[in-house]
Amino acid sequence: MVNVMIMFAGFQEHQEKAKHLLIINHGFRFGQLLIFFLIILSSLWNCHVAAAADNIGDTLKIGDTLNSSSALVSTTGKFTLLFLPLSSSSNYSYLYIRRYNVSGANRAWVGNRDSPVLYPFGVLTLDSNNTLKIITNNDSGGGDPPMVLGSVPKSSSNVAATLLDSGNFILQELNSDGSTKQVWWQSFDYPADTFLPGMKLGVNRSNGHIWSLTSWTSVNYPPPGPFILDWDPTARQLEIRREGVVYWRSGNYSATNNRFQNILPSAKVSYKFSIVSNENEDYLTYTSEEGGAYELP
Repeated sequence: MVNVMIMFAGFQEHQEKAKHLLIINHGFRFGQLLIFFLIILSSLWNCHVAAAADNIGDTLKIGDTLNSSSALVSTTGKFTLLFLPLSSSSNYSYLYIRRYNVSGANRAWVGNRDSPVLYPFGVLTLDSNNTLKIITNNDSGGGDPPMVLGSVPKSSSNVAATLLDSGNFILQELNSDGSTKQVWWQSFDYPADTFLPGMKLGVNRSNGHIWSLTSWTSVNYPPPGPFILDWDPTARQLEIRREGVVYWRSGNYSATNNRFQNILPSAKVSYKFSIVSNENEDYLTYTSEEGGAYELP
């Protein structure tokens, strides 16, 4: 049984793709726009497949780089991190996390949604200042300024950026035995339109950071679109909003049968929602059980 992802997507075209999806709530139709909050088999979703990239392991260390001909692959081969162009004719690329070795796999995370880089000159590097950043390695001198993803204090000497089997990409400080001492940045804190097991939707009250999903502009264009899916800590429900207007609510969650009122209440699930609320955080998360399937009756 394959893993599943919970995904939020805005479609303005290719409506026929809906037949491939397991929808968890009713689609809304606003003109030609369909909004889905859905669970999707991680092997589904169209995406341009570039030439096979070289597997350079799961980790970048100080001075290492990832370019358009290489890829990070998590330890057991579940996820990969790589640069891909939008299409075979595109001059720009994005840094994606997606399922490894699955043709047409869903792009679960985008590192530079607002800042595509010239293809094939995009490079992800962990530099000598312990900064993880995307740069343009163009001999002609063109390209945008570096895009910093995260950094570790310069006093830290043992630093690495690692792609985990969960699909999370972390910038961490390591102990001498190679174990994690502290995570300074992680992709799970900056989700795109896909909710993977272990991600959070909600608010970090200690620093005000919001965890939410944002639709793509269109099915093939990853910059943030108009729809947001987030967690309302007061009502304790999921909401889909556009420009502050609520279009849908999940209804209340029942811990007894592990489901929300308006998300396929009769379906059989093999994952577990959890709601955490304390002085520091208020969020919804979930874990996958036996691959995490969503089975319709």
